[in-house]
Amino acid sequence: MKDAKLVDTAGHGEPKPLKRNITKDKKEDALLKKSLKEYNSITVLPAYKGRASIVLDTNSYHAQMAVMIETRPYRLLNKDPTDRLTLELSQKLLTLKHNGQLSRAIYNVNKIRPRHKQPPRIYDLPRIYNNGVLLSPIMHCVNSFAYDLFAFLANIFSSSMVLRISR
Repeated sequence: MKDAKLVDTAGHGEPKPLKRNITKDKKEDALLKKSLKEYNSITVLPAYKGRASIVLDTNSYHAQMAVMIETRPYRLLNKDPTDRLTLELSQKLLTLKHNGQLSRAIYNVNKIRPRHKQPPRIYDLPRIYNNGVLLSPIMHCVNSFAYDLFAFLANIFSSSMVLRISR
């Protein structure tokens, strides 16, 4: 992939090599990104896919986030429910353990109980389209109250999918 040529296949004519708009020097790129982040009027984000960096006007970014929160199923909360949800999850897991539906090994060794008190975070990553930049919401759950349980369940589901496919 290192020597691969970039071509523009979006047009209807002959594919043409694309010109790189960044330098091949990684140190110079890192310095450029760092210097851009010093400006409060712009926001530098990684693209949703690929290795591109997108420079957006900070006010425009915040306005698009506000529209997303107003028009989608997301909403701002008056109170952080993390403590309540952490307690409810802990109680539910303990009940499952006492009823014998959850083994002691899974409960203790796999650490599926809530260990973190950070709520999930939402942020946007830009997608580049012909008519501009659209934002894609990302729900970041790493180190959230149910992260360890989610990771444990994802492991179970992925291994069961492998078993189904291999049969």
